[in-house]
Amino acid sequence: TGGEDHRHLHRLRSLVDAVVVGASTVIADDCRLTVREVPGPNPTRVVLDPGARVPPTASVLSNPEARTLWLVGASAPADLAAAAHVKVVRMRTDGPFPPADVVRVLLDRGLGRVLVEGGGRLVSSFVTAGAVDRLFITVAPVLIGDGVPGLRFAGADALTDARRGRPRSFRLGDDVCVELNLRAPARR
Repeated sequence: TGGEDHRHLHRLRSLVDAVVVGASTVIADDCRLTVREVPGPNPTRVVLDPGARVPPTASVLSNPEARTLWLVGASAPADLAAAAHVKVVRMRTDGPFPPADVVRVLLDRGLGRVLVEGGGRLVSSFVTAGAVDRLFITVAPVLIGDGVPGLRFAGADALTDARRGRPRSFRLGDDVCVELNLRAPARR
């Protein structure tokens, strides 16, 4: 996606308490998960990493520009070294972590407004669990072929039974973003 979508994402980050990503996203993108492109506070960065695979050199673990929660599995190494801005939270299971457990850990720390940013498997697990209020899907005018799906869940067999919410769409440069409010009744 283009620059307008990136700024939109940074605006969303500035409005939440925490931004959640999976270990594969951190490893692939070395994301910083900050609001560099807009004014506002950086959210707490939350990395779901059952096997503690994220290297200590990753930006979220090495750069102190935002507080970071590193959620690791019950069997992750006991001697994980973390910088001062990183709090290691050992989960009860080895993952994937149930969305309700992740939400509970965040709520216990006063983090109630949460942006589940990615990747696709993580977002899909939260949608499947019914743990998403609003879903933002941006379509860019680019064809990239196969890859990890952005969203995958077991849907209805008939379109009339499909999950619905109240949609809103807007342009972000050449991209189109659709916001689907899953808590509001769909317009008929």
